[in-house]
Amino acid sequence: MMNTVSRIVGTGCLVALASVSAAPMSAAAPPESERIVVDDTFDDEFLTDSCGVSVTGSITGFVIARTFTNPAGNLQTLNSVSLTLTLTSELGSISGRASGAEIVKSGPDGQVTLNVTGRRLGDYSGLLVVDLDTGEVVKEPQYTFGERELERACAALTGR
Repeated sequence: MMNTVSRIVGTGCLVALASVSAAPMSAAAPPESERIVVDDTFDDEFLTDSCGVSVTGSITGFVIARTFTNPAGNLQTLNSVSLTLTLTSELGSISGRASGAEIVKSGPDGQVTLNVTGRRLGDYSGLLVVDLDTGEVVKEPQYTFGERELERACAALTGR
């Protein structure tokens, strides 16, 4: 499931990083907004290995990326995430939703942070804060995917 979650968070992070590297807009400019459709299918190696059956994942939905300059003149990005994940094997399937916001802030000192709030599929809910310059996790969310959840996922995917 971690590969699945990494893929979802990575989608937003790539959008956010591209936005931060864009040229700053004037303070009076309205936010630039882009709707990014997500439609991806992949082999979920983690669940395939863990459950003993071939598992395919499908992520569909959208990310709305808004880029603007805050009153202090620093570039910021706000991504609104609405995604559905379906994991399927020949014996069963499970699905879930990811929703929330990803905020990339560029501070006056040049430090760039990523704040992820909301719920991510099968992994965590709450607030994740990452210093994008160093990769350091500044604040940890509440993790919800453990052995019990893995057993439930495998039971649904294997028909047991």
